[in-house]
Amino acid sequence: MLSESGKRLGNAWLYLTAALILHVLDEAIHNFLDVYLETVFAISAKLPGLPLPIFTVSSWITMLVVLTAFLLLLAPFAYREQGPIRLYAKVFAVIMLLNGLVHLLGSVVFNRLLPGIYSSPLLLLFALLLFRRAAARAPLQST
Repeated sequence: MLSESGKRLGNAWLYLTAALILHVLDEAIHNFLDVYLETVFAISAKLPGLPLPIFTVSSWITMLVVLTAFLLLLAPFAYREQGPIRLYAKVFAVIMLLNGLVHLLGSVVFNRLLPGIYSSPLLLLFALLLFRRAAARAPLQST
């Protein structure tokens, strides 16, 4: 039987994973890879030797499909609150919080809507929710 805290943690995990999937679709529809590669080439011109990853469409999509599949496979651990899943949830939440903030702040700095901007508020919302759920103390379970 799942505890209430496990249900809350597992649901928050799935909400953030779903928000990430929507975010990836938002980025793909709005040509994220073109903007990303333009930025990488500009940085490389100014800082030669800095190792920045260059993605093709197929490598980018493959990486994101594998990532989201992995996150979905971890969901049962979140529901059961097994192992170090609370730590993983905090790391996942912080990375997605930063991702959302980069899209929002980048849009302000560059004075244009960056790919991924429309789904960024969902990333922020569900990242904060997951972090809050992961930081909450699970009740002691009687044996």
